[in-house]
Amino acid sequence: MDRKPSAREEGAPASVGGTPEEAGVPSLAVTDIMAMLTRFGKTLLWLMVIYLTGYFGLSVSFLVFGLMLWMGWKMRREHKQNKLRNACYLLENEETITRKRVNKSLPAWINFQDLERADWLNKWQAGPTIRSSVITDSNLISSRYGRI
Repeated sequence: MDRKPSAREEGAPASVGGTPEEAGVPSLAVTDIMAMLTRFGKTLLWLMVIYLTGYFGLSVSFLVFGLMLWMGWKMRREHKQNKLRNACYLLENEETITRKRVNKSLPAWINFQDLERADWLNKWQAGPTIRSSVITDSNLISSRYGRI
């Protein structure tokens, strides 16, 4: 039988291994360089906007108005993210939060177990009541319309 050559034997790049260096995970230095370049790009973009505002003879109020719009958008976005984060936390920890707020003085009908949600319904003896009403209804129908 012919053995298939491995990826290394075929000349695959060394970034196909199991260690982070071999798997192509960027090192800390590369991550720092990318963060620095991103920050430099953002700064250059802001300086370019300021320069173009002066070059075209526009008022500084355009910059102030744009900055106010951006700050308002950022504040709303952070507020939405905080609300969403709190809602997800509440959804994940509903039982513990409810028990902490009420201090274990919950009414008997509040129960968090799936099997005991309708305890009061299980205690109610509906069998004889339902049976008698079905018999009564069937007798009423057969007396009005005859035997079906």
